[in-house]
Amino acid sequence: AYIIGGSTGGPPYLDDVWMYDAHTNSWTQKNNSPSGKMETQVTFTIGNHGYLGGGFNSSTDVSPFWEYDTTSDTWTSIASIPIVAGIGGCPSAFVFGGKAYVCVGGVGNNSKATTYGYVFDTATKAWSVFTNMEKTGIARGYGVAFSIGNTGYIATGRDSLGNLLNSLWQYSDTAKSTGINQISSKINTLFLYPNPSSGILHIKYNVVNAQQVEFRIMDMFGRIINNYKINELE
Repeated sequence: AYIIGGSTGGPPYLDDVWMYDAHTNSWTQKNNSPSGKMETQVTFTIGNHGYLGGGFNSSTDVSPFWEYDTTSDTWTSIASIPIVAGIGGCPSAFVFGGKAYVCVGGVGNNSKATTYGYVFDTATKAWSVFTNMEKTGIARGYGVAFSIGNTGYIATGRDSLGNLLNSLWQYSDTAKSTGINQISSKINTLFLYPNPSSGILHIKYNVVNAQQVEFRIMDMFGRIINNYKINELE
């Protein structure tokens, strides 16, 4: 686990990076954040890379974005978050399918809660507008975001008036959801264990009409590792 920069209650802000190892219950300092002394930055991880960007440096919001390699302890500058004012309202982000969905929170020094959202794609290293965020009308800063499988969640936080929120919102990728529905019409029971797994993965299933049914195993970036037809499995 990594903790990056932040605030002790006000400026000057911090730029140090620390790694926590649960096996040894110890902290190790790493290379400082290249974005400088900042707070309210957005952070998330995909694979063995960490991502950091936006934030407030005590005078203005910024939009540069960085990728961190946990193996080499190095930072690389990549596509900036596509908003001039940066993200100053404590954004939240959830990740699945090789993409990060950033719920901006607030824009500008006033940090008013907004419905802005952006999606970062690790395959193209590019940003796009998170239109589903705009459609929901959700507006909050200081929220909590996380993902379970191919579903993202954002909860709590506060609105533009400073009111504390306790609502929980769920986001599903419609394309992936459609795929699951199509499979479920022929597989009415499916168990995978152990999950997660770094070795052998057991699949138990009950199939109704096995014709045309196929398993596709994909990694976290959506790349197909292998295909298995039902009649090839035992």
